[in-house]
Amino acid sequence: MRQYIKTKLQLTTFVLGLFVLLITGFLVMANMTLSSIVGIKESSDSFYIKFGSAVGIAFHLLFYTNITNFFLGFMMLLLAYKPENEKVKTVFLSSVISITITFLVYWFLISWTQNWKNGFGVFTSLVTHAVNPILGFIVLYLFRKEIKINLWSIIISSSIIVLYFFFALFLYLGTGAEYGFKNGAVVYKFLHFYRPFFVKTENIGLIVTLDILIFIIGALIPVILTFVWKLILNLGYKKVWKNKI
Repeated sequence: MRQYIKTKLQLTTFVLGLFVLLITGFLVMANMTLSSIVGIKESSDSFYIKFGSAVGIAFHLLFYTNITNFFLGFMMLLLAYKPENEKVKTVFLSSVISITITFLVYWFLISWTQNWKNGFGVFTSLVTHAVNPILGFIVLYLFRKEIKINLWSIIISSSIIVLYFFFALFLYLGTGAEYGFKNGAVVYKFLHFYRPFFVKTENIGLIVTLDILIFIIGALIPVILTFVWKLILNLGYKKVWKNKI
Protein backbone atom coordinates (compact mmCIF):
# COMPACT_ATOMS: atom_id res chain seq x y z
CA MET A 1 0.00 0.00 0.00
CA ARG A 2 2.84 2.40 0.84
CA GLN A 3 4.19 2.13 -2.69
CA TYR A 4 0.94 3.69 -3.96
CA ILE A 5 -0.02 6.06 -1.12
CA LYS A 6 2.95 8.43 -1.06
CA THR A 7 1.54 11.81 -0.04
CA LYS A 8 -0.68 13.19 2.73
CA LEU A 9 -3.25 14.15 0.11
CA GLN A 10 -3.40 10.57 -1.16
CA LEU A 11 -3.66 9.23 2.39
CA THR A 12 -6.46 11.67 3.24
CA THR A 13 -8.34 10.73 0.07
CA PHE A 14 -7.86 7.02 0.78
CA VAL A 15 -9.12 7.28 4.37
CA LEU A 16 -12.15 9.36 3.38
CA GLY A 17 -12.97 7.04 0.47
CA LEU A 18 -12.67 3.98 2.69
CA PHE A 19 -14.98 5.63 5.22
CA VAL A 20 -17.58 6.41 2.55
CA LEU A 21 -17.53 2.83 1.24
CA LEU A 22 -17.59 1.15 4.65
CA ILE A 23 -20.27 3.35 6.23
CA THR A 24 -22.47 3.08 3.13
CA GLY A 25 -22.02 -0.69 3.05
CA PHE A 26 -22.80 -0.94 6.76
CA LEU A 27 -25.95 1.16 6.45
CA VAL A 28 -27.20 -0.79 3.42
CA MET A 29 -26.61 -4.13 5.15
CA ALA A 30 -28.16 -2.89 8.40
CA ASN A 31 -31.27 -1.63 6.60
CA MET A 32 -31.57 -4.84 4.58
CA THR A 33 -31.31 -6.87 7.80
CA LEU A 34 -33.88 -4.66 9.51
CA SER A 35 -36.27 -5.00 6.57
CA SER A 36 -35.89 -8.79 6.58
CA ILE A 37 -36.74 -8.90 10.30
CA VAL A 38 -39.63 -6.45 10.56
CA GLY A 39 -40.82 -6.72 6.96
CA ILE A 40 -41.41 -4.04 4.36
CA LYS A 41 -44.25 -1.71 5.24
CA GLU A 42 -46.85 -1.44 2.49
CA SER A 43 -47.76 1.95 1.09
CA SER A 44 -50.79 3.65 2.61
CA ASP A 45 -51.27 5.52 -0.68
CA SER A 46 -53.35 3.52 -3.17
CA PHE A 47 -51.68 5.36 -6.06
CA TYR A 48 -48.26 3.80 -5.68
CA ILE A 49 -46.53 0.60 -4.64
CA LYS A 50 -43.48 0.86 -2.45
CA PHE A 51 -40.16 0.14 -4.14
CA GLY A 52 -39.38 -2.56 -1.58
CA SER A 53 -42.69 -4.32 -2.15
CA ALA A 54 -41.69 -4.87 -5.79
CA VAL A 55 -38.05 -5.96 -5.44
CA GLY A 56 -37.72 -7.10 -1.82
CA ILE A 57 -34.98 -6.06 0.61
CA ALA A 58 -32.56 -5.58 -2.30
CA PHE A 59 -34.25 -2.22 -2.85
CA HIS A 60 -31.79 -0.72 -0.37
CA LEU A 61 -29.00 -1.43 -2.86
CA LEU A 62 -30.92 0.04 -5.79
CA PHE A 63 -31.62 3.53 -4.50
CA TYR A 64 -29.84 6.21 -6.54
CA THR A 65 -28.56 7.52 -3.21
CA ASN A 66 -26.67 4.35 -2.35
CA ILE A 67 -25.46 3.77 -5.90
CA THR A 68 -23.89 7.24 -5.98
CA ASN A 69 -22.43 6.84 -2.48
CA PHE A 70 -20.72 3.59 -3.48
CA PHE A 71 -19.59 5.19 -6.75
CA LEU A 72 -18.09 8.14 -4.87
CA GLY A 73 -16.31 5.99 -2.29
CA PHE A 74 -14.83 3.70 -4.94
CA MET A 75 -13.58 6.61 -7.05
CA MET A 76 -12.04 8.29 -4.00
CA LEU A 77 -10.02 5.12 -3.35
CA LEU A 78 -9.01 4.90 -7.01
CA LEU A 79 -8.03 8.57 -6.99
CA ALA A 80 -5.85 7.95 -3.93
CA TYR A 81 -3.98 5.21 -5.84
CA LYS A 82 -3.81 6.98 -9.21
CA PRO A 83 -3.91 10.74 -8.51
CA GLU A 84 -2.11 11.60 -11.76
CA ASN A 85 -4.37 9.57 -14.05
CA GLU A 86 -6.62 11.81 -16.14
CA LYS A 87 -9.29 9.17 -16.70
CA VAL A 88 -9.53 8.48 -12.97
CA LYS A 89 -9.84 12.19 -12.24
CA THR A 90 -12.52 12.56 -14.90
CA VAL A 91 -14.61 9.69 -13.53
CA PHE A 92 -14.06 10.95 -9.98
CA LEU A 93 -15.50 14.30 -11.07
CA SER A 94 -18.49 12.42 -12.49
CA SER A 95 -18.97 10.70 -9.13
CA VAL A 96 -18.97 14.08 -7.38
CA ILE A 97 -21.50 15.44 -9.86
CA SER A 98 -23.68 12.37 -9.23
CA ILE A 99 -23.45 12.71 -5.44
CA THR A 100 -24.22 16.43 -5.79
CA ILE A 101 -27.51 15.43 -7.43
CA THR A 102 -28.18 13.07 -4.52
CA PHE A 103 -27.46 15.92 -2.10
CA LEU A 104 -29.65 18.50 -3.85
CA VAL A 105 -32.59 16.23 -4.67
CA TYR A 106 -32.81 14.95 -1.10
CA TRP A 107 -32.66 18.32 0.62
CA PHE A 108 -34.98 20.06 -1.84
CA LEU A 109 -37.49 17.32 -2.75
CA ILE A 110 -37.36 14.46 -0.27
CA SER A 111 -36.23 15.67 3.16
CA TRP A 112 -39.58 17.24 3.96
CA THR A 113 -41.21 13.79 3.69
CA GLN A 114 -38.59 12.20 5.97
CA ASN A 115 -39.78 10.58 9.20
CA TRP A 116 -37.54 12.52 11.56
CA LYS A 117 -38.69 10.44 14.53
CA ASN A 118 -36.99 7.32 13.18
CA GLY A 119 -33.53 7.62 14.72
CA PHE A 120 -31.69 5.10 12.56
CA GLY A 121 -33.47 6.30 9.43
CA VAL A 122 -32.42 9.87 10.19
CA PHE A 123 -28.83 8.75 10.82
CA THR A 124 -28.79 6.86 7.51
CA SER A 125 -30.16 9.86 5.62
CA LEU A 126 -27.73 12.33 7.19
CA VAL A 127 -24.73 10.14 6.40
CA THR A 128 -25.67 9.32 2.80
CA HIS A 129 -27.19 12.70 1.92
CA ALA A 130 -24.92 15.07 3.84
CA VAL A 131 -21.76 13.60 5.40
CA ASN A 132 -20.60 11.49 2.46
CA PRO A 133 -21.40 14.11 -0.21
CA ILE A 134 -19.55 16.77 1.80
CA LEU A 135 -16.51 14.47 2.05
CA GLY A 136 -16.64 14.13 -1.73
CA PHE A 137 -16.83 17.91 -2.09
CA ILE A 138 -13.80 18.28 0.19
CA VAL A 139 -11.72 15.87 -1.89
CA LEU A 140 -12.74 17.66 -5.09
CA TYR A 141 -11.61 20.92 -3.47
CA LEU A 142 -8.28 19.38 -2.49
CA PHE A 143 -7.71 18.20 -6.09
CA ARG A 144 -9.17 21.31 -7.72
CA LYS A 145 -5.86 22.27 -9.37
CA GLU A 146 -5.37 18.83 -10.91
CA ILE A 147 -8.91 18.03 -12.05
CA LYS A 148 -10.16 19.34 -15.37
CA ILE A 149 -13.62 18.92 -16.80
CA ASN A 150 -14.17 17.41 -20.23
CA LEU A 151 -17.01 16.02 -22.31
CA TRP A 152 -16.67 12.58 -20.72
CA SER A 153 -17.28 13.85 -17.20
CA ILE A 154 -20.63 15.17 -18.44
CA ILE A 155 -21.48 12.08 -20.50
CA ILE A 156 -20.81 9.68 -17.62
CA SER A 157 -22.84 11.57 -15.02
CA SER A 158 -25.69 12.24 -17.47
CA SER A 159 -25.73 8.58 -18.52
CA ILE A 160 -26.16 7.48 -14.91
CA ILE A 161 -29.22 9.72 -14.54
CA VAL A 162 -30.71 8.62 -17.88
CA LEU A 163 -30.20 4.92 -17.12
CA TYR A 164 -31.73 5.32 -13.68
CA PHE A 165 -34.71 7.15 -15.17
CA PHE A 166 -35.41 4.22 -17.49
CA PHE A 167 -34.88 1.75 -14.66
CA ALA A 168 -37.53 3.60 -12.63
CA LEU A 169 -39.83 3.83 -15.69
CA PHE A 170 -39.60 0.11 -16.52
CA LEU A 171 -40.12 -0.77 -12.86
CA TYR A 172 -43.26 1.37 -12.78
CA LEU A 173 -44.63 0.00 -16.06
CA GLY A 174 -43.78 -3.57 -15.14
CA THR A 175 -45.71 -3.38 -11.89
CA GLY A 176 -48.48 -1.04 -13.02
CA ALA A 177 -50.07 -2.91 -15.94
CA GLU A 178 -52.79 -4.49 -13.81
CA TYR A 179 -53.75 -1.05 -12.50
CA GLY A 180 -54.04 0.60 -15.89
CA PHE A 181 -50.65 2.22 -15.19
CA LYS A 182 -52.28 4.62 -12.72
CA ASN A 183 -50.41 2.75 -10.02
CA GLY A 184 -47.01 1.08 -9.91
CA ALA A 185 -43.79 0.66 -7.95
CA VAL A 186 -42.15 4.02 -7.34
CA VAL A 187 -38.53 4.55 -6.32
CA TYR A 188 -39.07 8.16 -5.23
CA LYS A 189 -42.46 9.81 -4.81
CA PHE A 190 -41.56 12.77 -7.03
CA LEU A 191 -40.72 10.22 -9.77
CA HIS A 192 -44.24 8.78 -9.87
CA PHE A 193 -44.93 8.51 -13.60
CA TYR A 194 -48.67 9.09 -13.19
CA ARG A 195 -48.16 11.88 -10.67
CA PRO A 196 -44.94 13.54 -11.87
CA PHE A 197 -43.73 16.33 -9.60
CA PHE A 198 -46.58 15.35 -7.21
CA VAL A 199 -49.12 16.76 -9.72
CA LYS A 200 -52.53 15.06 -9.47
CA THR A 201 -54.35 15.20 -12.79
CA GLU A 202 -56.20 12.92 -15.22
CA ASN A 203 -54.90 14.88 -18.22
CA ILE A 204 -52.73 12.30 -20.02
CA GLY A 205 -51.13 14.95 -22.21
CA LEU A 206 -50.00 16.91 -19.17
CA ILE A 207 -48.78 13.76 -17.43
CA VAL A 208 -46.67 12.70 -20.43
CA THR A 209 -45.34 16.24 -20.83
CA LEU A 210 -44.25 16.37 -17.19
CA ASP A 211 -42.63 12.93 -17.45
CA ILE A 212 -40.66 14.09 -20.49
CA LEU A 213 -39.74 17.25 -18.59
CA ILE A 214 -38.37 15.13 -15.74
CA PHE A 215 -36.25 13.22 -18.26
CA ILE A 216 -34.91 16.41 -19.85
CA ILE A 217 -34.16 18.04 -16.50
CA GLY A 218 -32.46 14.86 -15.31
CA ALA A 219 -30.24 14.74 -18.39
CA LEU A 220 -29.35 18.45 -18.15
CA ILE A 221 -28.70 18.71 -14.41
CA PRO A 222 -25.26 17.01 -14.64
CA VAL A 223 -24.28 19.45 -17.39
CA ILE A 224 -25.30 22.41 -15.26
CA LEU A 225 -23.63 21.05 -12.13
CA THR A 226 -20.40 20.39 -14.01
CA PHE A 227 -20.11 24.06 -14.90
CA VAL A 228 -21.28 25.14 -11.44
CA TRP A 229 -18.35 23.22 -9.96
CA LYS A 230 -16.09 24.70 -12.64
CA LEU A 231 -17.10 28.20 -11.56
CA ILE A 232 -16.91 27.50 -7.82
CA LEU A 233 -13.49 25.84 -7.90
CA ASN A 234 -12.14 27.38 -11.10
CA LEU A 235 -11.63 23.95 -12.64
CA GLY A 236 -9.78 23.77 -15.91
CA TYR A 237 -11.08 22.27 -19.15
CA LYS A 238 -9.45 19.57 -21.25
CA LYS A 239 -10.73 18.13 -24.54
CA VAL A 240 -9.11 14.68 -24.51
CA TRP A 241 -7.45 12.11 -22.26
CA LYS A 242 -3.76 11.61 -22.90
CA ASN A 243 -2.81 8.74 -20.63
CA LYS A 244 -4.05 5.23 -20.02
CA ILE A 245 -5.18 3.56 -16.82
